[in-house]
Amino acid sequence: MAKPSKAKIKKARAKDGGGNAYRYPNVAKGNFAGKDDTYPMNTEDRARSALRLAFHAGPDAAKRIKAKVYKKYPGLKPSAPFRKKKRGGSRLG
Repeated sequence: MAKPSKAKIKKARAKDGGGNAYRYPNVAKGNFAGKDDTYPMNTEDRARSALRLAFHAGPDAAKRIKAKVYKKYPGLKPSAPFRKKKRGGSRLG
């Protein structure tokens, strides 16, 4: 794949979550969870990092990033949904 133009790189890095766009030349094209070669997931550690940092890309992009990571590494998906605890104690009457 040819290296993108400087203008394209600058534009991609200006977007939310794009600060490291095109900075991973040794990672294959299919191993990115985000657009513009962002959020690499070629290893499980990088996939975990992508999950932790996905919120920087915005809510819609974060959902796509998480879906791609969970598809490639299903073991990283939380096994049970987190539930908010109800406040207050039990009512004894």
